[in-house]
Amino acid sequence: MVTPILKKPSIDPTQLTSYRPISNLSFPSKLLEHSGYSQVSTQLTAFFNQNKLFPPLQSAYRPRHSTETALIKIMNDAFLAADQGMVTLVVLLDYSAAFDTVDHSIALSIGLQHT
Repeated sequence: MVTPILKKPSIDPTQLTSYRPISNLSFPSKLLEHSGYSQVSTQLTAFFNQNKLFPPLQSAYRPRHSTETALIKIMNDAFLAADQGMVTLVVLLDYSAAFDTVDHSIALSIGLQHT
């Protein structure tokens, strides 16, 4: 489920462009981390790890994981495939502006029906 969150408290909340979509399970952990509640963040992250709630290949919001580790994984998979004579095709999608393509009146009407 995607939830629109206000980008900054100082911007106009009546403008739909003032919101960003949030859909990551670890969002509460990241929010608390930035709010200064690192102990809570640590506990939530530990809970997510212990209960295997993070997807195994997720790099965001995890210690010792980054865009670099994700890139290394992709490159390693491509090299292993090449060693077996296979061809690798990589498709990269940028969803950063995907929320801007949503008809906001429809999104709001759907959101209001579920509250």
